[in-house]
Amino acid sequence: MRFIYILFLLFQMARAQVGNELKSKSIPVLAEKKGIIEIRETDFAPGQRMIFIRVIPDYDEFEIIAEGSVTGTKNKRTFIKLKMDKLKKIPTKEDFAVMLGEPKKFTDPKVEKNNTIISLEQEEVKEYEPGYVAFYILNVNGQLKSTSSNVANSLKQVDALKTGGFGLEWYFEFLSSYGFSYESASGRVPVYSYFKVEELTTYEFSDFKILFRSSLMKAPGWRWKIHLSNWTSKFKTTNADAYVLSTQIVSNGLGLMVAYDFKAPLFESPKIWGNPYSLYAGFTFYPDVNVKDGAVSRGETSAGSVMTSLVAGYTHNLNLKFIPYVNRWFVDFRYSQISQSLKMAGGTTSEAGGFYTVPIGGGYTEKQTLFMITLGVRFPDVLGANLKSRN
Repeated sequence: MRFIYILFLLFQMARAQVGNELKSKSIPVLAEKKGIIEIRETDFAPGQRMIFIRVIPDYDEFEIIAEGSVTGTKNKRTFIKLKMDKLKKIPTKEDFAVMLGEPKKFTDPKVEKNNTIISLEQEEVKEYEPGYVAFYILNVNGQLKSTSSNVANSLKQVDALKTGGFGLEWYFEFLSSYGFSYESASGRVPVYSYFKVEELTTYEFSDFKILFRSSLMKAPGWRWKIHLSNWTSKFKTTNADAYVLSTQIVSNGLGLMVAYDFKAPLFESPKIWGNPYSLYAGFTFYPDVNVKDGAVSRGETSAGSVMTSLVAGYTHNLNLKFIPYVNRWFVDFRYSQISQSLKMAGGTTSEAGGFYTVPIGGGYTEKQTLFMITLGVRFPDVLGANLKSRN
């Protein structure tokens, strides 16, 4: 019997110790609303597990009546959501909340820079520039000057070069860095023969480019663009002698343009007079130049024939509100200088019955100085959007 009495005393002492431990860590319940228990403000992290105890009189005994987890803290109160499958009795203001274990502390994992983490969140954050389509009309004014090592083409001088045409620029929605552009213009030009007689003459050019644009270094900000260019010009005249020749020139080259974009391409200006869109300057080098003359010919182009193109311009956005459904208008002012240095070789063809023979192996230059004014409109690339991957 004495042994049993000692065991009883030890049990009571252990129960009292547990009770004191719970008493020191317990937090009174303040309120219960629809399965959410409120206690005083704590630093418990969301997800911290809690139990609720109901004390038997004199604090000698207690029972666990519910379990839950912390959902957050607001207005100086911490909220605990009850687990209904563990619920025995709904806690009241006479009960206490006790945490199970220490609050969890979460730290951000360290990721080495060399590691690549792919996630849906990262793909969603990355933004691409939208594709667009731009249509515009061209008005070109300038002059054309040529020099020759002989008589051939020596009178090809045009002081009032005026042409008009259209252009298209398209950056794809499904490949937003890539696109193409095409420009074409033509018109009659005043040309006079050796005898000061005006000859019917037309001039036309076309320029097809495959485009690649970099991402904006800032938004707005600087960017660069690379292009492959195919340039074709046709000068046709009724003049029959060697002083002014009908000529077709086809050139292929690579170019770089640097631009500062003030706004996004599809920005809708709130005002009729709009806002600045872009300042740009570029250079294109054409190492592949092929010349084909008409009835009177200087021969064929040889190695060393090149063409260069310098361009600088400014684009301004407009909002012509009186035109329905079209809000992204723009006007562009462009200065362009095209220079050709031609070296000819092979057999020549002179005027039939003429007194002059075109010599073999001549050297020729041609320089065009052009001022272009463009009026156009941009649209979102709806077709490209339908081809864009949904992944």
